[in-house]
Amino acid sequence: MNEIDLTTLSKEELIRLVKVYSRLFLALDGFWFLAVEDRFGYQAALDADIDAWEGYFPYEAKMLRKALGIRADGIPGIIETLKQSAFVPCMEHRIEEVSEKRGVFALYKCPSLEAMERAGRDEFTCEPVGKVVFQKYAESMDPRVKVRFLDGPPRKSPEDVSCKWEFFLEEDEKK
Repeated sequence: MNEIDLTTLSKEELIRLVKVYSRLFLALDGFWFLAVEDRFGYQAALDADIDAWEGYFPYEAKMLRKALGIRADGIPGIIETLKQSAFVPCMEHRIEEVSEKRGVFALYKCPSLEAMERAGRDEFTCEPVGKVVFQKYAESMDPRVKVRFLDGPPRKSPEDVSCKWEFFLEEDEKK
């Protein structure tokens, strides 16, 4: 059996493929969540989702940093690594601030949130899941960094932010 020869694809085809893979990655998470919820209830699905992402995100950060040669430390390194995350290519992101003391990372056009909104689901998992998993992500690179949810669902418009996260140094928070 021969492997796919990615070198035969054009740059545009590779970009489309990465975006499709990113969307499929999120779709798998959604289908998995719904299957667990169907069998064991919402809270069990939420708890399992958090557990899975807690294990995944530090692993992803390590792999991305190695594969892409990301050497930046602290908040700039966390934000640079997060920009490369497998879920990012299928949505829009904005880095609203990045410094040694603070970073703000916002996501727009999130397929997972859009699917929940279309289904009329009012229990949004962005904040409870994201708070825990982004904290694990940050800690895997710099244990001093803390994470705070700044904005997210429910939204008034599909153009509004899907979720916005602040990464900050714990010592600066105490001042």
